[in-house]
Amino acid sequence: MNENKGFIKSFWCGNPKCEAMIKAETKATTRCLPPAAKKEKGKCIYCQKAAEYQWYFAQAY
Repeated sequence: MNENKGFIKSFWCGNPKCEAMIKAETKATTRCLPPAAKKEKGKCIYCQKAAEYQWYFAQAY
């Protein structure tokens, strides 16, 4: 978020605590889960725990 503004797509475990920490560190929050999102195997961008979906994150301006 420091170098490129806009949306970032990343795995997120769904834990509100992870989202709060992401917001505290980057000022970005989840924006949406794409309607056609398919389950995948991944790791949360913050806690590295299992995550099934990639979400869009962005900063509010």
